[in-house]
Amino acid sequence: MSVQSTGAGGSASGRKPSSAHATQSTPSAASEERKPRVYPMPDESRETDMRIRLRDLKLTPDKYEKPYDLVKRPGFATAGKPIGVEINAFKVLSYPSIKVYQYDVLIGNGDEKRGLIANVWKAKSFVEKRGKGWVFDGNRLAWATQDVGQQTIMVDMDEEKGRPSTGRNVHRVQVRLSKTLDLFPLEAYLSGQAPFDNIVLEAITFIDHLLRVFPSENLLSIKRSFFDKSMAGSFPLSGGVIAMKGVYQSLRPVQGGGLVINADVAHTCFWDPEPSLVALANGLLPATDPRLWCNLLWERRQPRADGPWFETPEARQLRRLKRLRFNVWYDGITESAKSKIYIVEEILHTNALETTFKQVNHTTGESRDICLRDYFNEQYGTHIHFPGYPTIKTSRGQLFPIELCFANHGERYNFKANELQTSQMIKYAVTKPDVRAQAIYNGLKALDWKGDPYLKQYKMDIADRMITTNARLLVPPEVEFGKGKTEKPGTSGRWRIDGKQFIEPAGALKHWGVMVLDNFGRGKAVATPAVQQFIVNFIGEYQKFGGTVTNRQPIIMPGRPDIAKAVEALWESVARKCTPPERPQILLFIVNAKSTDPYNRLKKNCDCRYGVVSQVMQAAHVQKNQGQYIGNVLMKVNAKLGGFSFRSLSYGVKPNTQFSHFKQPTMIIGADVSHPGPGSLGASMAAVTVSMDKFGAKYVATCQSNGSRIEMISTWNFEDMLRNTFIDWIKKFHCFPKHIIYMRDGVSEGQFQHVLHQEIRDLKAVWDNLDLKRQGWAEKIKFTVIVASKRHHIRFFPKAPNRDNNNNPLPGTLVERDVTSPYGWDFYLCAHRAIQGTARPVHYTVLMDENKSNPDWLVKMIYEHSYQYVRSSTPVSVHPAIYYAHLAARRAVAHEKNQGMGDGPRSSEIIEREDLIEAKIIADRTGKILRQDALQRLKALTELEHPRLIPMNNEGEIKETMWYV
Repeated sequence: MSVQSTGAGGSASGRKPSSAHATQSTPSAASEERKPRVYPMPDESRETDMRIRLRDLKLTPDKYEKPYDLVKRPGFATAGKPIGVEINAFKVLSYPSIKVYQYDVLIGNGDEKRGLIANVWKAKSFVEKRGKGWVFDGNRLAWATQDVGQQTIMVDMDEEKGRPSTGRNVHRVQVRLSKTLDLFPLEAYLSGQAPFDNIVLEAITFIDHLLRVFPSENLLSIKRSFFDKSMAGSFPLSGGVIAMKGVYQSLRPVQGGGLVINADVAHTCFWDPEPSLVALANGLLPATDPRLWCNLLWERRQPRADGPWFETPEARQLRRLKRLRFNVWYDGITESAKSKIYIVEEILHTNALETTFKQVNHTTGESRDICLRDYFNEQYGTHIHFPGYPTIKTSRGQLFPIELCFANHGERYNFKANELQTSQMIKYAVTKPDVRAQAIYNGLKALDWKGDPYLKQYKMDIADRMITTNARLLVPPEVEFGKGKTEKPGTSGRWRIDGKQFIEPAGALKHWGVMVLDNFGRGKAVATPAVQQFIVNFIGEYQKFGGTVTNRQPIIMPGRPDIAKAVEALWESVARKCTPPERPQILLFIVNAKSTDPYNRLKKNCDCRYGVVSQVMQAAHVQKNQGQYIGNVLMKVNAKLGGFSFRSLSYGVKPNTQFSHFKQPTMIIGADVSHPGPGSLGASMAAVTVSMDKFGAKYVATCQSNGSRIEMISTWNFEDMLRNTFIDWIKKFHCFPKHIIYMRDGVSEGQFQHVLHQEIRDLKAVWDNLDLKRQGWAEKIKFTVIVASKRHHIRFFPKAPNRDNNNNPLPGTLVERDVTSPYGWDFYLCAHRAIQGTARPVHYTVLMDENKSNPDWLVKMIYEHSYQYVRSSTPVSVHPAIYYAHLAARRAVAHEKNQGMGDGPRSSEIIEREDLIEAKIIADRTGKILRQDALQRLKALTELEHPRLIPMNNEGEIKETMWYV
């Protein structure tokens, strides 16, 4: 008996439908939507060809190009007091000193999938022939203690699984000795007798893979994190997703001339393997009844002019299930069939009743049409309970009722969590330091370093207790308010603003209005009397803070369903009472819930259409009408109107002395590039903030689209975003800055040189173009470049009494030893007080320091500036310049055109853009720059896919305010 597809005309025999296709098909999702592209560094083998192809571009010399060596540590800070801090790092007591042979491995023709490669490598026949104790990176490299020269071994995977050999499942494995790995250079590097080079990198890479071999055999591995394969202890999230705790480990060369293993708790999400794909799909859709899916996903599609159909947004949500590996379970299924893994190719619009096949009886030669429901009922005695549900099509064309399909164990959920999942994950993952430390030690039991046979073979030994480092606790600053009043937060990490006046109140509040919007969600709207009472208290509190309000009865009006018309109505109502050239100063909106899309539309209208600052408030807080909430809102309002609430004051410095950390004209620049969530086609957003006062307290911000998932800020964006800001800075201070501190967020260690060779070069070019009289001012600017990162696994576990009530580090805890770079200048600083969970310090790395800064001055400046964050009466974890850049990049999404999508480039334009991007990377690496016309062409091609943002209306000089907070 076989099943034959009426559409494909082929047949296949077996107990399950294997090559059957539905009589109606859905267009492939891949053809409807372009995938975001990531542009990696070109490999060396292509560079020569690329240079030949790009001769016509005439790469020109770069006047700013020079080799940059990362800054060496000038010394250690002496500020504050010494304290002891345990860190989740474990000292490597001994590492391999024996001779190690490195091999190139080729399985098949090199294009095999990683799952097949892993199975062939672990095949019993292959292990017997090559010997035990090998370390394999899962791709092309392997290491061993024996010299086997070159081997070619054939592995029959049918025989491995106990099946008769068909000859079609035989794979060739070629193992070729490539080099002998000498680990002595690693020891020389750690002791300061040799530089960091490829030989040292190869040694570290080998040890890093050595650590993973044994855990990977017993646990589910995801890069350097490991999880229980049984999924025991999982935590259910919404939408068919579960969260899991595991253990993370990473090898690090560190200050002091040694190696440590950074071990930590790991968290990630998986698809829930227990319910069927019905539950998983249902979690992605607003309809709770799968019988409504067909109407929801396909009947609402609208035709394009050329014929094909668009999917609904709901249908696009189901693309998350595409490529999901799953198993099939039904009555009477055999154990071998139960373990078979399929891959979701598509969710069809036909259900188990509508999907029909031509079933052929090979005995009689007769055929008949049969639906999927009847086939499973007759063939396997399986009753399909929900025949009206959609059908799953696999990557091999097989069809199954969705209720029989279950996610394979260990299928990672690789998409951005929604708001509910995020809040659930936070509750699950957040733990106090003591609980986290115990979880780390529990994770080490799973890693079992002492029982690891591979570590024993290579003579590697690791301590079983966390290291204790000599850290420092910096003296917290005071907080200065108006009229010389100060607050001394000490180590509490918070201060009160009631009873104080802002140090710089904004101008008189005259033209403003309030609108109540009840279309942000299901939350309860606030009544007009409650709004009026809130405004009375709002005005009273603002006056107590030193602000002036000349219009005590602002317009209060109800909203409209359309956000654009609602903003227009409030703007025009306020504007009618303005005398030109006056215009509305600020618009306040009271909303009944948090909702991203209407919020972004509101901000787009205010920022880009009218150029007016706005403040959104939650109806629930307005109803409560509490002074603390009003004070927090007023700090933001004051900053948006041009004022500032408070400044940090070094301990012991008297107020009203105009204290500043800077003794020369200094500019702080914060930069960040934010990327859309996994699976999103939106643009990356670049944002830059620039300090506009001598205290480093006020910042203006500019933002722009930055292509698709490109981390380095583009050359043209630097020019477009910063030129006018730099001109304003020069006009205000009547000089060029003598020192620029460039603080960059979100780049990895592998991108440090890119920051120096691309972004700093482009930054210097902007200043050079402003030095119109060529007086050399631009060349005299000294740059300090600092990268800040929170994406790491270092945690502090301080000893009493230098910790808070939750055993977290106190604000100002500084670590410079034992877990930092052996020779670079980096440090970990915990500037804030953790509200919940275990505090995560910020890792600062100084890439360049032409100013030759003193370590004490630098760490104090960064720490004390964290007390100047305009939205909070607590110090923040990262320097405000970076925090503000992150806020501006997040707001930039609201300024996108057409929901972030342009008309789209043609295929030839995509190829041309890729070539130009690759050429620019090569130019950056070889001391050249792209010719101006080539750079402009690259800009134009990039903007075809991701257009420039809608420009902000600057008639009211909104760009000179802190509009983004």
